[in-house]
Amino acid sequence: MCMVVNERRSNRSPRRRAGGGLERFLWSIPSVIVLLAAAGTAIPLRALFPGSSFPRRVPIKREVIHHPALYIVPPEDAYALRSLDSLRAAVISATPRLVSITYTFREGDTLERLAERFGTDVASIRSSNRIEAAGLMRPGMELVIANKKGVLHRFKRHETLEAVAQRFNKRPDELLVANDKPPMYRFGEGEYLLIPDCYLRFREFMVPLTNTRVTSPFGYRSHPVFYERKFHEGIDLKQRYGAPVRASNDGLVSFAGWREGYGRLVIIKHAQRMSTYYGHLARISVRKGARVNKGQIIGTVGMSGISTGPHLHFEVHKDDVPINPAKVLF
Repeated sequence: MCMVVNERRSNRSPRRRAGGGLERFLWSIPSVIVLLAAAGTAIPLRALFPGSSFPRRVPIKREVIHHPALYIVPPEDAYALRSLDSLRAAVISATPRLVSITYTFREGDTLERLAERFGTDVASIRSSNRIEAAGLMRPGMELVIANKKGVLHRFKRHETLEAVAQRFNKRPDELLVANDKPPMYRFGEGEYLLIPDCYLRFREFMVPLTNTRVTSPFGYRSHPVFYERKFHEGIDLKQRYGAPVRASNDGLVSFAGWREGYGRLVIIKHAQRMSTYYGHLARISVRKGARVNKGQIIGTVGMSGISTGPHLHFEVHKDDVPINPAKVLF
């Protein structure tokens, strides 16, 4: 009798284990689809199990994933998902509530296309990411984009809603409503707050170099080569040899070549009878007649012409008369 009982138990046990394993496997299928969707690819079940009969769509439980700078709402149907970017675009443009995401700028992207895709405007994207010029955009840059117009402010440590509201001339309760937050909500470090209908104002002309300083100002000075008092018609900006030089504003290249004293020189004509000069370049990247955008690379820092070391000689002209560049840059 004991042998029979033991035999029955040994026969039942594998069935229970097999049944439990199959049940766990079937229940894990939605999880597999969710993982595939999160990876940016949806694979039909027919491709995983050839010859089997499955419904055309696998419903996924709707949920919201929260992150300090990322809010993603997975779709009702993971089968329709083709890429994470398409999911982000669909969610941020369709949902009525405030949604913000992080987006990696790619080759071929423009701020205009991103604004249209995510239901916002270029000014909001530029303000939220402190983009002084479209010419500064490069593949790989991470942007924070919201589906409503305004500037996104990221909270710092110990920063309060009242202080931010006062800075932007808004009421705290008004900002809470605009951000779909309950009364008395407290923002934590790293959270984003949308300031609706508010934009950052950027200067019309930008400094053509990054991480630079003025080594010789506009006006009379003792010339470093001729050792005599001469009028300096621009400013000298210090930077390493070969550093990129960018267009200070949108315009048309009216000169690109060699000129006595300046060495390799680029002149760009802008609106309102303004023009900018970029002298002592090591290399010129544009040609005469080319249209350039603000922030676009036009050459590299050098020491061509009459120069004692690598730097950029920068001039601003109004009606062909030199003016102090500091008035339009700083």
